[in-house]
Amino acid sequence: MANVVRTTNKPLPKQQEKASNGKEKETKESVAPRTPEVKAAKFKEIAQRRTRQAVRIITGLGNLSNKGNYEFTPEQLDKIFKALHEALNETQAKFDAKVKQSAPGFEL
Repeated sequence: MANVVRTTNKPLPKQQEKASNGKEKETKESVAPRTPEVKAAKFKEIAQRRTRQAVRIITGLGNLSNKGNYEFTPEQLDKIFKALHEALNETQAKFDAKVKQSAPGFEL
């Protein structure tokens, strides 16, 4: 295996300084500004990847329906689908709560 050798003395992209506890921390000027466009692009990138993963895994669960290869009870199916519905409802509620909080409105 070849060793990797750094050939320049240029500083690393993110500056770091020592915190009071001796550990290194990033300084504020080393962090790129998080504009709405950057946040939206990052959300889209991560959401697409995670949604594809979730769909692929759920499809894999569907493959377990082959009775020629697997034995399962109705109770087991109920547990699986209850867990999936609960997780999905909790996740959707997190997004709904954020939208409601940010929506302008007036109430007495």
